[in-house]
Amino acid sequence: MEYYLATLAFPALIIVIHFFVFKIKLEHFSDLISILFRSLPFLFAYTFLLYFLSMENYLDTGWAFYSLLFFLIPISLILAILKLFKIIN
Repeated sequence: MEYYLATLAFPALIIVIHFFVFKIKLEHFSDLISILFRSLPFLFAYTFLLYFLSMENYLDTGWAFYSLLFFLIPISLILAILKLFKIIN
């Protein structure tokens, strides 16, 4: 159960909180991608926090750190390429 909370619920909660804090109107699909791009640093910080908490034996989430990292790296590369070619705002 902790694994699913750590890999699905908390990252989704970070994105939803980011959406409500910056109060972005969703007019186009690119606005949703922009929210995801802006929340990437927070997701990476959460991933490394999860890593250090599991290394210090505060959490026992198994492979949650590696699962998040293996998904965040390709997502961030794709979003960086889209941002570079100005496909998203």
